[in-house]
Amino acid sequence: HHGVIAAVDIGWRKKHNGSIRVGYMVDTDGLDHEYCLDKSFVETERRLFDLSSIRSKSFNVAIAAVKAWAAEVEIPVWMKEVTATIGQWRSEQRLARFALTWRNSRFDGDSEAFEMLERWRKQDKHLWTWQANLREKMIGRRRDIFRNIAAELSQKYDMIVVEDFRISDLAKSLKTEDGVDTAQGLRRMAKLASPGLFRQEIQNKCASEKINPANTTLDCPFCGGKITTDAAENIMVTCGSCKKTYDQDWAAAINL
Repeated sequence: HHGVIAAVDIGWRKKHNGSIRVGYMVDTDGLDHEYCLDKSFVETERRLFDLSSIRSKSFNVAIAAVKAWAAEVEIPVWMKEVTATIGQWRSEQRLARFALTWRNSRFDGDSEAFEMLERWRKQDKHLWTWQANLREKMIGRRRDIFRNIAAELSQKYDMIVVEDFRISDLAKSLKTEDGVDTAQGLRRMAKLASPGLFRQEIQNKCASEKINPANTTLDCPFCGGKITTDAAENIMVTCGSCKKTYDQDWAAAINL
């Protein structure tokens, strides 16, 4: 394969089958290939998001309950000082630390409130452990997939061309990619697809060249015209000049 070059368009795009396209490769022999994370990644991300939401709701309930209880009863000075700003607390760790401090400084009439908080702490610890394990497994699985793709590319090609994007710019232009309704959903999808990490693995393994991506997704590879359909909404786009319809990530890789 001496002298064969491949270009990889890296990004994230949700597909109808539930998977996420993380890259599209085209080589100078005309071969092309799509790289995806299957839908189990999307399901895991959803689960992680749900666990976060559950933790955050029960944290708010626990904070409100402690605050209301502390206002009703006579509490010791140490507790007054520690809980003075409890309404502004934002971290589960802080509330858990408070619960553990309280466990060593029990006082008369605190049973009901203490036990409520202790139940919260045990439940939150359980959810946190579940979340951490799930996230770690997912990150490991994704890293293996990216490394395998990079290893395959490095064996097959003399040079890999990738876009010269800054991850911070990608984060700002999140609306340019497809398949998610809200900015928050887009951020989660982008984080899951992890384009920076994918590019890093390719650069670690391959001789690579970065190219400024300015027009890679807007120019028609057939005639150089501009696409007319909304790039953000569709994988398939149509050129305004020659009217050909094609996959825009394929086009971006061809242009690269």
